Amino acid sequence: MKREYEEEGTMGKIGMKVPMNMEEKEEDFLERMYLRWREGKSLLLVDFTVEMKTCKRELNSLAKRMLKHGYLEEPMANGELFLTDFGKSQGLECTVRHQKLMQFLQMVSGMEQEEAEQDACRMEHVISGKGMDGISNFLKYGDIYDRNFGHMDLSATYEEGTYDILMAIYEPEKRNPRFLAEEFEKFQTVAALKVKAGESSFFLYLKQGNDAGCLWYKKNEEWILAVRTEDCFRLPTDIFTYTVSAAVPVTEGKAIIAFTENGISPITTDHRELNIHLWQQEGEKENGTGR
Repeated sequence: MKREYEEEGTMGKIGMKVPMNMEEKEEDFLERMYLRWREGKSLLLVDFTVEMKTCKRELNSLAKRMLKHGYLEEPMANGELFLTDFGKSQGLECTVRHQKLMQFLQMVSGMEQEEAEQDACRMEHVISGKGMDGISNFLKYGDIYDRNFGHMDLSATYEEGTYDILMAIYEPEKRNPRFLAEEFEKFQTVAALKVKAGESSFFLYLKQGNDAGCLWYKKNEEWILAVRTEDCFRLPTDIFTYTVSAAVPVTEGKAIIAFTENGISPITTDHRELNIHLWQQEGEKENGTGR
């Protein structure tokens, strides 16, 4: 005769097979809603069933709890959901906690990103604000392992302000040695990272009298035309894959971009690799004054 815990499938090592409670599921749902809202997508329960590996009935129950807790407005007749301002602020908090914990676990344990994300999903619900403050400080000053992360807005790890960065644009297929792309000569080598609450962007500045045509960036397998002002292009920070060095205080980011003329969609020969280097030393911030 099997013991009760064997029948329930709860035997195993400490920390394994621990079921999520409703509060954790609710916060996970809020985080996913927030990220989807940030991408400008509609919020429908059916779109989350596969992503969260659950049924529409459970998501409907979670949505009712979120409405009660002030995260959601009353749903539309078509079932579309909308986050309240409070829901957006708490969704941002969930996202920041998740990203910082994921990086922390990579640094202190050498975990791969996917494994660190799974553990961060559980830890973010129970760690205190004081604990998160300690981890935030450790992320700034106590690296042990190099860490890699991607698809993250840098406002989660950098304070508000403007930071000088170095940039280079390379031919993506030419390595050992690498070759700078011809478009690189049209840009200043010093670019900028500008961080606001819950938002951050890179600004690439053209040299005086130069024109690089249309600059595109790739996000979620789609090409998007970068916003341009008179002398610069603005790129979101969450399109980059980052490597943070444990040996030197530098974060390196890589992203695929493209240049075309007259708004024509990019083809393979238009692709370039954008590389940025951001120093993590104190004093790099310019107190939000901008360029």
